[in-house]
Amino acid sequence: MEFKYQGFEFTIDKLALKGMLFVAVSGAHAYGWARDDSDLDVRQVWFPDVAQAVSPFFKAKTLMWTTQNIDRMTYDFVSYPISEYLHLVAKGNGNIIENLFQEKVWENKQLVSELQEIVIANLHKGLLQHYLGYSLSLAKDMGNPSRIKRYGLDKLLLCRYRVLLAGLILEQKHKIVYNLEDQAKLRKTENCLPLLNQYKNKVVEITGLRSDAMNEVIDLHEELEHVIENSKLPDSKIGAPIVQLDRWLVKYYK
Repeated sequence: MEFKYQGFEFTIDKLALKGMLFVAVSGAHAYGWARDDSDLDVRQVWFPDVAQAVSPFFKAKTLMWTTQNIDRMTYDFVSYPISEYLHLVAKGNGNIIENLFQEKVWENKQLVSELQEIVIANLHKGLLQHYLGYSLSLAKDMGNPSRIKRYGLDKLLLCRYRVLLAGLILEQKHKIVYNLEDQAKLRKTENCLPLLNQYKNKVVEITGLRSDAMNEVIDLHEELEHVIENSKLPDSKIGAPIVQLDRWLVKYYK
């Protein structure tokens, strides 16, 4: 079955789709900073068949691969078996949970909707801590010349804005919001959107903007630290989401 997305084309076997939970668009196109040289990040979650699920000799693994088509467009695919995916959801992995809410090129709508409801009903501090930890990792990248050379300082700053705003909005609104422009509608910032426009349009640095943005993300990081300390969300080790996720998966195989 052929899929098209903003000039990108790729094919997934129809038989594979029968055991798929969803095929989602992630990365730059989901986050809101795609440019003409951006690749297409595709995230898939699939169910092993019954024989594979019960076999002690079969181990489903997460698969990652990069391909290029004849027009030199790059595709990054990551395919998660459902057991690995649910384990990461239960831990509060923000990247994984966001995939569940991102734009789909294909999905089992009923199962996706059920899983989204479980996630929203069981938000916990683990997800906030994930975003805070991701922000710390990006702060280190911003001081690493090789990472700056690979990604550019503006993109690293945008990534840090995105994860910090995702955490703050999650706590305040109880919503999973992954797109930077959508986040800016819910949480005002001074430098985020100007920096986004600078990056998307490949503009030479606007005087002082990058420095102001760096200071703003530091303030947002400190705010998220304070929010986590005072959050009323349950601790990440709570058992309820694990039980509900397990029941949801067992129901699929019955």
